[in-house]
Amino acid sequence: SAVRERLVMADLYCNPGPMQLSGPLAAGPSPGRVQAEHAERGRDVAEAQAICREVSAACWPGCSGDVLRTALASLRALREHLDVLEERDQAAMTNPVGSSHRRITQVTHEQMLRRDN
Repeated sequence: SAVRERLVMADLYCNPGPMQLSGPLAAGPSPGRVQAEHAERGRDVAEAQAICREVSAACWPGCSGDVLRTALASLRALREHLDVLEERDQAAMTNPVGSSHRRITQVTHEQMLRRDN
């Protein structure tokens, strides 16, 4: 009760509304689950940023050639993976007419060489 009063007085209280136990919203995510998913996403973003800082610190002008080549190969592969995901997301935003319109992406020989090396 004291905690509730403090939350109300500090305007920190958020009422998500009643739980939907039946009807069209019953199968949707609960407010607690949505908050947990957003918190997990925030942790993932922070981890990705930390890894980027670590890679940046490891790739300085005096680092070994092996470190630089390994970092470049990994980052190039990551960039290609992200490009594929972005293309997929872009394709999902467009609505093809009929089922005969499908998007097929073929990797070129040069792309395979860059990916595998």
